[in-house]
Amino acid sequence: MGVDFLDDQRANRVSCVALSVALFFPFLYYPVVTLFWLGDSPLGGVYKDAIAALAALSTFAALGLSLWQRRSKWGRQLEPNRLLQAPETWFVMFLGWLVAISLLQREPSTVQNLIVYTVFIGVALVAGTVSIRFTRVLRVFVWVFAGILIVVGLWETIGDPLGSEVGWQLGGPRLYASYGIVATAGLFAVSIPTWIRVLLGLGLLAGAVASDSRAAMTVLLLTLIAGFAVSSRRPWRTLLMSGSGGLVLFLAALQTPGIASRMAPVYSTTTPGMPIHDSGRGFAWIETAESWLGEPFSGNGAGSSQSLARTLKIPLDHPHSEYLRILHDAGLIGFAFFAAFVVLALVWLWPRAAGKPRGELVVGGFLIVVAGLVLGTIENFLVFPSLMWPAAVFLGLGLGGARRDGQSWFDARRRVRAASSEKTELPQT
Repeated sequence: MGVDFLDDQRANRVSCVALSVALFFPFLYYPVVTLFWLGDSPLGGVYKDAIAALAALSTFAALGLSLWQRRSKWGRQLEPNRLLQAPETWFVMFLGWLVAISLLQREPSTVQNLIVYTVFIGVALVAGTVSIRFTRVLRVFVWVFAGILIVVGLWETIGDPLGSEVGWQLGGPRLYASYGIVATAGLFAVSIPTWIRVLLGLGLLAGAVASDSRAAMTVLLLTLIAGFAVSSRRPWRTLLMSGSGGLVLFLAALQTPGIASRMAPVYSTTTPGMPIHDSGRGFAWIETAESWLGEPFSGNGAGSSQSLARTLKIPLDHPHSEYLRILHDAGLIGFAFFAAFVVLALVWLWPRAAGKPRGELVVGGFLIVVAGLVLGTIENFLVFPSLMWPAAVFLGLGLGGARRDGQSWFDARRRVRAASSEKTELPQT
């Protein structure tokens, strides 16, 4: 007898494999194997491409099996109202628009940008339909991910290995601090005692401070504060307590030698007029905004903002603003599609209902979106697969959980409309 790969249980197993690859992609793609087996060998680039291809192929194999297995259910869900309410619909429209305006483009990073976006939405769709049993894998990921990042942070404090030439080839210390933001959202996506969340969160924060990453440190801290507040039965009291403690930790972190030195203005790399060291971000923001005004509605195509940033007075790899990147690459039209995706995701993932916190998956999805909105003000992350693809797992799991629990804003509106229609249909006496 042959194996029925379209069996629902087997399709779900393929989805779990694909999501596991996406979750652990940061350590598969950059540091662990490259550090211990390939080093700075030319095979490192081939290996990373192979890992990216594995993540993409497994994702779309799982998505294809899932769609086929659930085709009757998906058919019922393809109603116009449900499609318009789904955040994923608007991301697909954003991606389609970006592909259309990038067809005639020859930017070096265009294809890479589009591939990362495509796999991102694929991972999110797979995660939205996977069995709830996948949370076992998610729990392992959170512990392993947080544990490794805490160890890396301690290692940085002792010897600064990631600040070396080989360390920067492996992503550099501030990339690992950005991973800490994903791990922080993960702390609230699984059931963990509060005191353990506090300890792991403080460990991740210490690792971000050790990496000298001002942005990751700040976003990680804000994510922790928001996570404790929205998952508490007394949100305002918890927000006051965690916010006060977070402010003390933030002020203390600013006094550490590494962070303090990165805050001080440097003549060669600080935009004139900036009170702190901005690493040339001001130049990038001004030039990107001026370039966007040349094509304000249609945009300049995927990767165009990166090409521009590399030609600036202070060359950068990215424009260091996700909002400006989307405006520049996709124009106001693409920006509107992306904004609709974010707003609808926040509506579906609102972490409280009836005065109580919703499930952990919903809270984790909400936090990953909030963290992205904050980080996107001064950093870029949407085209980094090692950040985007694990984040897509949390987003998809959160949206799937929100659709199952029946506590979203859309569910409440449906109940109100149903109750109203029942009243109007009662016979008059």
